[in-house]
Amino acid sequence: MRQILIIGIGILLLTTNLKGQTVSDVFRLIPAEYVHDLSLSNRNKILKNEKFYPADNDKENIDFYALDTLNTLKNFLRVEMSDEIPGHREFASFEIRSFTKKNGEKLFVFSNVGGLPCVYQQNDLQFFEYKKGKLEISKTKYLPMTIDSNEFLKPNTPDSLKKEYANSFCASYELIDFGDNIIYRICLPCGFMDDFEAKYLLGNAIEFKWNGESFERTPGFKRIN
Repeated sequence: MRQILIIGIGILLLTTNLKGQTVSDVFRLIPAEYVHDLSLSNRNKILKNEKFYPADNDKENIDFYALDTLNTLKNFLRVEMSDEIPGHREFASFEIRSFTKKNGEKLFVFSNVGGLPCVYQQNDLQFFEYKKGKLEISKTKYLPMTIDSNEFLKPNTPDSLKKEYANSFCASYELIDFGDNIIYRICLPCGFMDDFEAKYLLGNAIEFKWNGESFERTPGFKRIN
C-alpha cells in the first residue's frame, strides 16, 4: 500500500511539473503587458480559433486577433492582429516557440513584431522558463533583440549609403518558418534603390541554431525570398 501511494504521488508530481509546458499554456500565462493586455478569456477564445475584436474598435478601425498557426510538433504558436477594413495594413504578431535544454527543461522564446508590411520592427523579444512551477523571464538573454544593420552590408558599401539606408531596414526574428532553426531577417523598405540588395548586401538573413544550451549563429548570411 505504501509503495502504491509513493508511486501515485510521483505520478501526480510529474503531471504537475508537465502542466504548462506547451506554447498554448505559455500564451495563457504570459503577463498581459506583453500581449496587448489581452485577458485570459480572450486568449482562450483565440486558442479556440475564434476571432477576438477589441471593445475600442470603431468605424475607422476594426482590429481583430486570430490564431494564425499552432504547430504542436514544433511546439510553436503565432497569433496575429490585423484590421478588417480594406486598405488598412497595420499588423502585429506574437510568436512563441519552445526549445528543449540538455537537462530536459524547456526554454520558451516570445517574439512581438508589428508595423506595416513595408515598415515593421521587432517590438519585443523575451525568454521564459519554468521555475518552481511558475513561468518566469529568464535571466539569460539568449539573443539580442536587434542586430546592427551594418553587419549585413558588404565592405565596399559607400559610407554615404550606410548613413542613408542602414538604420532604415525592417528587421525581425522568425521563429518557425525555416525548420528547426530560427532566423533574423532584414527587409528593404519601399523606396530603396533597385540594385541596392544585389550590390551591397551580403544576405538578408542570419540563422541561429539551438544546441541545447544556447543559440549558435551559423556562419555567413542567407538570402531568403
